[in-house]
Amino acid sequence: MRTNYGIDLPVSPETQASAEIVTEELRLIERFFLPIKRIVKEGF
Repeated sequence: MRTNYGIDLPVSPETQASAEIVTEELRLIERFFLPIKRIVKEGF
């Protein structure tokens, strides 16, 4: 498995993961702030 940053991660049968599929049209700056906004909304 490879991250968006090109780092290879070891995979085993016990490996757990989550994924986010982004389909909406956003400007680059909006994509940058979206995870920060989500963290603040969830209360850290």
